[in-house]
Amino acid sequence: MLSKSTPFYNVINAFNTNISIVFNLSSNIYCFAYYSMKDNYCLALNGNLSYETQYQTFAHDLKHIVTDMPNMGYFIGLDMQWENFEVQADGVIL
Repeated sequence: MLSKSTPFYNVINAFNTNISIVFNLSSNIYCFAYYSMKDNYCLALNGNLSYETQYQTFAHDLKHIVTDMPNMGYFIGLDMQWENFEVQADGVIL
């Protein structure tokens, strides 16, 4: 995916997830994920980020979708960067 031959937002479909590239997010918000009332996961990814940063952010949030969100009722990622599940998500490499 880093070679840009397969856009990462095409891969997300395999995880029953909708992805939106959003251009009006604050520069300090890279992405947020949530579970919708339509029984699927949604990602809002900051479109003002570089492709590489979008990719890393996607990998981070994909880890949350696959392993964290099904087991946690909810979580807010603000000021939680040192929590174990956030540190683990930062280490994901696809």
